[in-house]
Amino acid sequence: MRRIEVSDSELSEIRRLRQAGASWLAIEAKTSVPRRTAKRAYEGWQQRQSLEELRAARVHVATEAFRDHVDSMIRLAEYLATHLPDTVMFYETRDAEQVLRDLWKTDISNRRKQNARPRDIHNREKRRIARSNSMVFESLETHTQGEAHWQILQDWRRGWDSCRSVLADLRSGAGEQVGNILGNQERDISDRILHSPNGKSAIGSISEGVVEALWQAILDGKPEDACRFISTRETGKGTTEVVFRRKASVTAIDLADREMAEKVVGICRRVANNLYIVQKDAAVSRSRESIRKVGVSVERLTEMLSPVELRPVILRTRCRLCPA
Repeated sequence: MRRIEVSDSELSEIRRLRQAGASWLAIEAKTSVPRRTAKRAYEGWQQRQSLEELRAARVHVATEAFRDHVDSMIRLAEYLATHLPDTVMFYETRDAEQVLRDLWKTDISNRRKQNARPRDIHNREKRRIARSNSMVFESLETHTQGEAHWQILQDWRRGWDSCRSVLADLRSGAGEQVGNILGNQERDISDRILHSPNGKSAIGSISEGVVEALWQAILDGKPEDACRFISTRETGKGTTEVVFRRKASVTAIDLADREMAEKVVGICRRVANNLYIVQKDAAVSRSRESIRKVGVSVERLTEMLSPVELRPVILRTRCRLCPA
């Protein structure tokens, strides 16, 4: 027996009547469509509506998910451009990869409340955030492949690690020279320092302070003037400090005897001058190019990671994390 087809106008009337609460017998009487046929047509329409609503919901969810995905890449790009350090400080111990890993540990979205938590939970969350940010960065690289010049980040890595290598050479050279001077030429000064409060730490701080002064002079573009950063200042507590920058000296040697402090300044200046002469064709020369490379790379990355440039590129490309 051939199945009766319901026209669009009949289905519209069936829907109106049914949604108004009419029974199938009443619908049959009003439309002349057999109640079983009317019911089957109405249920088919309901099923199609459910599928269309589901598809619309999925499109909406995918649209929102993609918007969040794009926003997360833009946020990460802005964070990288803002927080990637453009200067290697003399006390820096991290290599380039560790610097990036530390950046990825930050909750860039700021969605997590910074409540006090047990250390193991805090560490697990840091690892989770770092993994999430690393995946977002991988997506950013994929989306911008062929458009962004990620070689710039490799240049930054090489410049950063080269600066750390130079600092290691300077520390080695400073330590050797300080050891020779205090162990031979200025043994009496060495003995007096060792017998003063914090004597051992003061001896160790001399070479570190010299590196601080020389590195600051290199950053200023005048490595031959490192001696001018080494001086004394009164602490106001009856002691004299040997400092290695005019302001915000990281290294400071606190000595009770001002005369001894002045002699330590003389030793430090001598070491700084000798170190510059010995290293100017090697470490000092290499440091200039490395420092320049770090600074220029950050400047170029900042330009490259502009949201105005990135967003259209991201919108026309895909990565494995893009919602289907």
